[in-house]
Amino acid sequence: MIHPPSSAGRRLRMPAFAWVVALAIAQPLWSASCVGSAPLEARVHSHPDANAYAALGEWFGNHHQSECAAQAFQDGLKLEPDSSRLSYLLGLSLYTAGKPQEAVIPLSHSVELDAKDEKAHLLLASALAALGRSKDAFTEWQAALRIDPNSKLALDGIAKILLAAGDNESVIAQLSDMQLDENLTLDLAIAYGRTGQFDSAANTLNQGLQAQPNSVALTSSLVSVYVKQLRLEEADMVASQLALRNPRNIEAQRVYLQELVFNGKNQTALPLAQRLLAQAPHDADFLYLNGVVERAMGQFVTARKHLEQAEKLDPNRYTGECQVLGWNQVCLLARRRVDNSVAISIQRSTSVFISS
Repeated sequence: MIHPPSSAGRRLRMPAFAWVVALAIAQPLWSASCVGSAPLEARVHSHPDANAYAALGEWFGNHHQSECAAQAFQDGLKLEPDSSRLSYLLGLSLYTAGKPQEAVIPLSHSVELDAKDEKAHLLLASALAALGRSKDAFTEWQAALRIDPNSKLALDGIAKILLAAGDNESVIAQLSDMQLDENLTLDLAIAYGRTGQFDSAANTLNQGLQAQPNSVALTSSLVSVYVKQLRLEEADMVASQLALRNPRNIEAQRVYLQELVFNGKNQTALPLAQRLLAQAPHDADFLYLNGVVERAMGQFVTARKHLEQAEKLDPNRYTGECQVLGWNQVCLLARRRVDNSVAISIQRSTSVFISS
């Protein structure tokens, strides 16, 4: 068993009375704007038991009304506070509504009531991870793995925590012999890349692409590995094939444009860059890449305009004058003043090992 970066804390147990009080404090009263289907509303008014509220909450959830669903599940829990199912459903509705902090209490209560409920552990782990509580999330991912040792969601959660802690070797040990999905393939490839095992990273990504040939994330990462290895023609082939198979997928076209800029193929890159910028005129990547290509081709006025627009949209990313393009470092005037220049990468975050 792989251990977390440091010891995890214990989950707080909450008695039923305190649980009902917490619900009353944490959740708003029933809103008049929350109206479900007529049969379910009639059922709630004629027989207001926990099951009636559960059915109404599920109806709201299926109609993408997460806050109304949460209110229905809350009312059900007031009648049946020790229902692990209702606790899970309340946590699910709160998490879906973008409230991971509020979701932790009902999800914790759910796993206390039913420690064998894998989905409750998984969702609680996700909520804790979203709050930056990595140690506690790790504990819940492990609990889910004890129920299902092949849970890809749990394996991915643990791998991401280990990667964030720099424990790449543990990720390799855990995943190298596993059947991988897209996320786990990326996790393993990143771990290989960070330890300098680029051939293994490339093999892992190629195997993933055999199952999912149109995966933008896998292709982007494989292009990054090939660029790191100076296998530029292979990078070009992989990126161009993705773009050809997905002519209307703007993210697939982004990967191809990035690869063309990496390889310095400005004549091919320019029309693609212009077309993508026309489709997404406020995309900082496309503004920057247009500026890179225009600067290389001597179109200095438009290059400066696009580079400055990119910097304005994302000043934390585009504050430098130098851009590392594959093996060739090309310095660009991205600001009026040349000071405190830094080297930055245009590669997207899915391929973090390229700059590690």
